[in-house]
Amino acid sequence: MSFLIVIVCTFFLIIGIGLEKKIYSPMVIFNFWWGITIFISGFGFFNFYIPSPNTYLIMLLGIISFNLPLIVLTKKSIKVPPTESSKSLNQNKIKKFLIAIHTVIIVYLLSLSIEVLRLLLSGVNYSMVRYLYFYGDLRNIYESLATNWVITPIIYFSVILISILFFEDNKNKINKYLFITTIFCVTLYSFSSGGRGIILNSALIFFFSYLMHRKKINLSISQRFKIRTLLGTLVVGLVTITIVRTGLSANMFSGILRTVVGYFTAPYVYFEKLYEYTSLVQERVLLFGGMFFSGVLDIFIMGLRFIGLEIKQPSYFLAEYNQTFLLVGDNTLYNAFPNMIFAFLYDFGIAGVIIGPIMFGVMAKLAYQKMISTNKIAYKGIYIMIGIMIYESVMKWSGTGFTPWAVILLFLCFNYFSKKQTN
Repeated sequence: MSFLIVIVCTFFLIIGIGLEKKIYSPMVIFNFWWGITIFISGFGFFNFYIPSPNTYLIMLLGIISFNLPLIVLTKKSIKVPPTESSKSLNQNKIKKFLIAIHTVIIVYLLSLSIEVLRLLLSGVNYSMVRYLYFYGDLRNIYESLATNWVITPIIYFSVILISILFFEDNKNKINKYLFITTIFCVTLYSFSSGGRGIILNSALIFFFSYLMHRKKINLSISQRFKIRTLLGTLVVGLVTITIVRTGLSANMFSGILRTVVGYFTAPYVYFEKLYEYTSLVQERVLLFGGMFFSGVLDIFIMGLRFIGLEIKQPSYFLAEYNQTFLLVGDNTLYNAFPNMIFAFLYDFGIAGVIIGPIMFGVMAKLAYQKMISTNKIAYKGIYIMIGIMIYESVMKWSGTGFTPWAVILLFLCFNYFSKKQTN
């Protein structure tokens, strides 16, 4: 069954290249990534369980549903305007303001990193540090909210912004300062939380940006050196955190490969196991899009809960069970990532397998066409964020978090204030 899905994904991928003539279109990115991860999942490497045909059929319906709006909404011809200048007075003011915010974030993350370093030197392992970061007393509730609602969105917004500016205007001194402060934020954020996701996503963001600009750029020797240094640093950081967190020592390469395979292919069988588990213990709800937009709705509902209304946040229904550890292979437990389809089941029941991916496909297509038709930095940033959501969709629906919606809003604000006339 996995081979059939690979054939379908290849078919849509070829159509995507034919319709858009660009390898970074949503149809190409989605089908390449889902096709390759499902293909690998069908072999049961490292004794991971192979999903059942019924699970693969659900994935196939979701894949087809995502691709339908990408085809239907395709426009025959879009005239691409000249690249937007990144040297406007307002944009420079925004960048300076962003650097000032970075300074505050760096001070906070530095203090947190010192505490983490103290724990590590005292013999506490990184897994425990990560537990203390999310569930212990390493941060209080206000720090957690500030991280989720302010720090993380600003860092992702900044990484996407500098990835675009790097290829469009690398000689601007303000851009260089912004690049440096952003890298500091990413490094300290990753170290203090023990998280690999932000490092990998940062690398992917630069990769997406490169694909979008590759035909228009002529990289200098210094730019190539910077890219290789950045990518090398990110790879070393990923490997180091993986080794420290998992305690790999003997047969290190095999251990890292197993971690990577499990990270991107286990969500399919975890979807299957979690669906079976929740069918027995959880009463089904229909949120009618609440889960799709829960990253935004959760904040408003939290406000209502603060004034005394007993309303459950949409993400509550998902979080209640997706932290459950279930067997996805021989002596292998897994949790948290049942891919995006599982989240959509809470919106429309079994019909969510079709409706959810269609909504996501419409969102991706409209963002892509807006980027192509305007060639503006802001819409490039929005599309790159959606590209990250596509990448994460094999593991989870990113829309249950606040970050992607906040990043999209930040780029819309960036676009508004960039073109606003100064007195």
